[in-house]
Amino acid sequence: MTTPSLVSHARRLSLIAADRPDEVAAVIVAADGSERELRWSELDAAARRCASLLAARGVGETSTVVVGIPRCTEHLIATFAAWRLGACVAPVRDDLPVAERTGLLELTAPDAVVAEWPEVSGALSRSDVWALDQPPAPADADVVPDPAVAVASGGSTGRPKLILTNTFKGGVAPDTPANPLGALFGMRSGQVTLITSPLYASLGFGVMYLSLLDGSRAILIEKFDPELVLDLIERHSVQFLTLVPTMMQRLLRVPGIEKRDLSSVETLVHSAAMCPAWVKRGWIELLGPTRLLEMYASTEGSGLTLVTGQEWLDRPETVGRGVLTEIRILGEDGVELPTGEVGEIFMRMGGLTDPLYQYKGAERGPITADGFASVGDLGWVDADGYLFIADRRTDMIITGGSNVFPAEVEAVLSEHPAVADVVVVGKADEEWGKRVHAIVQPSADGTPASADELIQWCRERLAAYKVPKAVEFVDRLPRNEAGKINRTALAR
Repeated sequence: MTTPSLVSHARRLSLIAADRPDEVAAVIVAADGSERELRWSELDAAARRCASLLAARGVGETSTVVVGIPRCTEHLIATFAAWRLGACVAPVRDDLPVAERTGLLELTAPDAVVAEWPEVSGALSRSDVWALDQPPAPADADVVPDPAVAVASGGSTGRPKLILTNTFKGGVAPDTPANPLGALFGMRSGQVTLITSPLYASLGFGVMYLSLLDGSRAILIEKFDPELVLDLIERHSVQFLTLVPTMMQRLLRVPGIEKRDLSSVETLVHSAAMCPAWVKRGWIELLGPTRLLEMYASTEGSGLTLVTGQEWLDRPETVGRGVLTEIRILGEDGVELPTGEVGEIFMRMGGLTDPLYQYKGAERGPITADGFASVGDLGWVDADGYLFIADRRTDMIITGGSNVFPAEVEAVLSEHPAVADVVVVGKADEEWGKRVHAIVQPSADGTPASADELIQWCRERLAAYKVPKAVEFVDRLPRNEAGKINRTALAR
């Protein structure tokens, strides 16, 4: 398992700590705006003590360690401690219902659990992680985990599975960036990076730990708050950050955002969901087209695309072209479709004949004989190879024989000033098979809109068969912190 050509994550941390012991590695920001600084030497020493604690519990190179705590200092310590021993880290939500986390633990079979879960015997608490009574593990540990990360996912079905991929490797080649593609995303060593997404999501986890491994200062916000995010950008001169579209929308609606100082931001990358055009244009107006990037990818790592703000203005709604990635659009019969026709998106990275990911708890998705893989998204490409996303196959609504992509209807409704959030699902209907149904979270500010008003709003902007037959209002949509939602449950 030890790979001499790579420096392990734990070793990389110790090298940075030895070189810059008193510099701040991370700033953890509480919901009230208070900050806790963590220096490189402090993080390294705490991770080494915690590694001794985990080793005493039997954690080693074939182990999995579940880290089920929120965005906090202890998450960083526990993760680097597990990696020091060559273990795989499985970051999961701290607030999972008991039944769901029980199923996830059965699937994961961890040798150690770091979580405040009273029903889990032997689980380590956040205070345990500091392991103040433990001798530190050696600083020169060079065990490279394989895999380093297992991301828990329930998808739209809610059934748990683990996604294991080596796109996030357990080590780094000496004197190279932790993310070889980082420069394409605007990431560079020594930046100030703001992490807004939860650490159980691949986006938040990847940006957090790749930033640290590159020696950048990470600003970790415990809970997303749009006003606080703007304050932090100004206070810390943030240079790199990632957002999901729901966050972007909430930030745009902060009064006076156009007067805030965002000049330090070199790159904003957004991902994880489709972005309504009005939101995209709003951010291009704020930052300019060169500082905004969109990434389309999946945790599985079967491929990725990138698009700049300028490219998007030239081709509205595209998610860009493949980066070291080939793209095919296939019909239901598996035959490649012509340019402009909607089908299932298959991607292959680096010419691989077999994708790098595996599932635990589920079968892999469709894979062609020559290694192109799909995660269920639908879309098309134009004549220049730019990819456009329609929606997920599992989310598509077939009503009266016509296909409706919920994302298109959601984008129209989200632009209404009385709508804070919206999800569109298909409800069973005897006549139509499925009927288009909108579930709306009203905006807290301004005059609320009636269902009839929102339906009329859609009639003026969409074909008749795409217009919701009904609008349901809820106090809050059950999105997780990564912006994901279980549509299947809402459609029942």
